[in-house]
Amino acid sequence: MLQVLLSQNKSYKWTNRENIYFRGYFQFENDMKVYRDQDAITELEKILTIDDLLRFLQTIDGCYSIIINNKETTFAAVDRARSMPIYYSNTIISDSAEEIRMELKIPNNKVDNDCFMEFASNSFVIGHNTVYSEIKQLDMGEAVHIDNGNVKHVKYFYHISPITTKTPEEIKIDLTETAYNIFYRLKEVINGRPVVLSMSGGYDSRFVGCMLKNVGIEDVSCYTYGRKDSFEVRQSKKNAEALGYRWKCVEMTDVTMMKMFDEQGLDFMNSFNGHDSIAYTQNFPAVRQLQEEGWIKPESVFITGLCGDMPTGEYVKAKDESKNYDIRNAAKEIYGQLFNSYKFDERFEGRWLKRIEREIEEIPIKIEDYQSYITAIDSFITGT
Repeated sequence: MLQVLLSQNKSYKWTNRENIYFRGYFQFENDMKVYRDQDAITELEKILTIDDLLRFLQTIDGCYSIIINNKETTFAAVDRARSMPIYYSNTIISDSAEEIRMELKIPNNKVDNDCFMEFASNSFVIGHNTVYSEIKQLDMGEAVHIDNGNVKHVKYFYHISPITTKTPEEIKIDLTETAYNIFYRLKEVINGRPVVLSMSGGYDSRFVGCMLKNVGIEDVSCYTYGRKDSFEVRQSKKNAEALGYRWKCVEMTDVTMMKMFDEQGLDFMNSFNGHDSIAYTQNFPAVRQLQEEGWIKPESVFITGLCGDMPTGEYVKAKDESKNYDIRNAAKEIYGQLFNSYKFDERFEGRWLKRIEREIEEIPIKIEDYQSYITAIDSFITGT
């Protein structure tokens, strides 16, 4: 049996019953009910094998981490976005790579050089690796079965969309239905609590704000940060006012930013470990100031205004008739996107191209033309 070592950070709290550990929430595909805490544990008690777990994961969506730690066998899973990470070693499973590092007494400087260079270049490490070779992690949409030291990763979800041909009108209808389904489900998760929305001047947060309004969520407070005379801030205010939502701007100054380095700021950053990715810190000073001013209502649910650029397809290059669309060129394109901050030597580039190729081979797509090439890259980048 692995040692379960859970951190005491200020994120979602773990619920535990005997050998089952759960944090977050989920909803079944055909049920709006939100399962948390002991309700979620009750559902997980039905899982006896890794196949049971995989079937279960195919029927739910949400933000969660799951650990089922039996005497000789351990099952674990993260959601499709890996919003709540899980790490493990030969003897420990945890929500914190730092907890494992300290328990195993791994020196800070005993890192895997390739992974550390990847971390320095990208601000994250892909796949199962962290900067420490003894510590691994679960990837997005993945479960793991650890049995007497044998580790088997199983992907239960890939970010792959079927290739279809539709008219612009049909696409609009599909997008509308999907958006309403998402936000009505989100409304159940919010459950009447106040909402705090990060509102920029762009289309992403404008879309989120409009959908919250469309499904009847009125108690929304929007905030932004930056120079008060900037276009982004001015447009953010217009967006919030048009929706009838409360709005406030936090002007970022050197005093505001320096709070990142006091005890509370460092505690926030340290809670993200730093062994596989770097914390997104831009919102933290603004939210902290709003909290200190008493602007944020109690029990608020925070919603990001970022939809992500992947659905826009802006990274997709035009078809090149002279190009071979194969795994090797897909790996080179991904490498170019990930390792574009520094110039590495050919030995490093060769090792990483091989690793990326192995990752692509795990995706259930055979690259044989332009469309499959783009789909494989989309799946890799979206799921990284």
